[in-house]
Amino acid sequence: RRFRLDESWFVQAAVEGTAIGLSVNEVIGWMPFMVVENHEHYAIYNLIASIIRCAPPVNITRLTDWVRDQVQQGRKFLCRMMIFVVAFHECFMKGRSCSILLEFLANQQTLALLDITAVEALAYLQIARGPCPDALTPDDGIRYLFSSESMRDRSDWMISRRNCAVNAMALMIGSPS
Repeated sequence: RRFRLDESWFVQAAVEGTAIGLSVNEVIGWMPFMVVENHEHYAIYNLIASIIRCAPPVNITRLTDWVRDQVQQGRKFLCRMMIFVVAFHECFMKGRSCSILLEFLANQQTLALLDITAVEALAYLQIARGPCPDALTPDDGIRYLFSSESMRDRSDWMISRRNCAVNAMALMIGSPS
């Protein structure tokens, strides 16, 4: 359902079980599996989101067990992408770090399970740490996109640019080298 307020279009979306209004420009950058209930990966997204919202240490065990199961089923790259996307939307976009992903990344066995390289781990860390608190400006490039300062900028341009960067990273992380 779409509705208009002033000059902006909004859509109704369910976030953590609550219907809210979001800017079309925020939602348009979302992966389809985040909002389309009959998408084959919708349940996976919501499962990982529920794990991330659980209290430690239960969540790291559940995530690691789930990843092992998915890797055995040949879904390693799907796991890599989904964990990245969920951490971004469930933690980073809410202005906080993702403790479960930080713990996951600190374990060499889990990194090896998903064949995460050192460079890929840096991309995950960028998201897992939450918005960078450094005082940055748009001249700082991609670092600015992931800063606390840029999170305060709700312009369509900034939202689109950040979503584009995250989706590109998620697709690269979720694809074989």
